[in-house]
Parts: sequence; structure tokens; C-alpha cells
Amino acid sequence: MKEVGKKIKEFCDWLNSILSEADKLYSQEKESLKGSQKALQFLSEISPYIRELETLIQDFKTMLSGYQRIHERAVKEEERAKKIQWRLKYGGCTVIKFVPCGKNCRGCPHGPYRYRVVKIGGKQHWIYEGKA
Repeated sequence: MKEVGKKIKEFCDWLNSILSEADKLYSQEKESLKGSQKALQFLSEISPYIRELETLIQDFKTMLSGYQRIHERAVKEEERAKKIQWRLKYGGCTVIKFVPCGKNCRGCPHGPYRYRVVKIGGKQHWIYEGKA
């Protein structure tokens, strides 16, 4: 009988140790859940700010693409202006002609004068270059 009592006592001690270990695990899990609840609460508090940041980032991307289009247009316009300047300086053909002054003048037509004739955008431009 002593032997059975001893075995029962050992069994109870073993059961108590398991129960105390389970209690420790339960306490740790409870603390972990509290931490998770705090994390969820924190996330719910900052979610409006995250949404606002996402909106701001999207607006920034839209503005950036608009600025890129403006920059591309400016570059194209600058290239066009350079082509026009080159045409005005080196392009076209030279014409030497006498020009009437439009008044009742005994010396008309006057000249000869040198002009450079350049066609830009479908229009003809006469650039005075001086006396011939």
C-alpha cells in the first residue's frame, strides 16, 4: 500500500508540474495576445495616415508625369528653335534685288540689296543682309 501511495504522490507531483508548465505557457500566450492586440490597435490608429500617404504618393506620381511631359515638350521646342536658327543663319537662298520705296521718288527702285529667303513652317521670310 505504501508503494501505491508513493506512486500516486509521484503522479500528483508530475501532474502538478505539467499544470504549472501549462499555466506558464498560458500566461505567456496571454501576454503575446495583449501584444498582438496592442499592435492591432496601433495599426488601426495609423491606417488613416498610411492611406493619406498613399494618396500623396499617387498625387506626386501624377504631378511628376505631368512635369515629364512638359519637359519633353520643352526639349522638342528647343530642338525646333535650334533648327530654325540654323535655317535662318545658313539655310535658304540669297536674293539680290532692287526695292521701290513706295513714295514718289525719282531714285526708285533703290538698291541693289541682299536678302536671304528662308521658308519656315510653310511661310517665306525675307531677311535683310545689307547692300549688295
